[in-house]
Amino acid sequence: MGISIKTLFNEILESIPSTSTISIIGRMRSGKTTFARLLSDYIEEYYKNQGFTVFYSVFTPSMIDNLAFIEQYIADNSQDVNILIFDDLSFKLTGNTRHAREFFNMITRIAHITQSDYNVVFFIGHYSKAISPFLRASNVVVLTSITHPEIVSLKELFTLSSLYDFLYYHEIYPRRYIFLIRYHVFERIIDFTIESLAKPLTKREKLSLDTKTETSGFR
Repeated sequence: MGISIKTLFNEILESIPSTSTISIIGRMRSGKTTFARLLSDYIEEYYKNQGFTVFYSVFTPSMIDNLAFIEQYIADNSQDVNILIFDDLSFKLTGNTRHAREFFNMITRIAHITQSDYNVVFFIGHYSKAISPFLRASNVVVLTSITHPEIVSLKELFTLSSLYDFLYYHEIYPRRYIFLIRYHVFERIIDFTIESLAKPLTKREKLSLDTKTETSGFR
């Protein structure tokens, strides 16, 4: 748990494919958006420092109702590196619905849509049991909260020893930002509280998660 945020993010970025998916799952107000914001900002800065152009956009649940528009919007605005965040997917894409299948099909074609080899797609969901297996099989899976009954449904994602250790830390420090992260061959329990973090976003702030989305054309 002693690894720094910068070291963790660099290790994640260097160990996953250039086009990757990142799932962040957990209960409300457990730090999902905070983690996504920190990692996506790090990725953006990482590539910009190398001279790449970066497209960054956040999509809310109401936006993903119009997949054709989203696909065209991504294609029209894509850059060398594309960072796409789909926020609050809980129950929106569960089950074997036509809309869910079309959404996942779009994600599997993301490199073709953007015409770039560098794409990082974030999925944020509130409830681990509600998240589609497609999202749970991401290159990176981040768990921001846990209860004992959830261990059974999460053992396909993490080792039991990691899950029980994570549960132990959460029971001892319920008010801390402690995350369980799987990427490449690693599983790490990280206490982000040891570093200076921004407070969780208010409801008003979350409605405009990033000012970059204000010019996206979504209304």
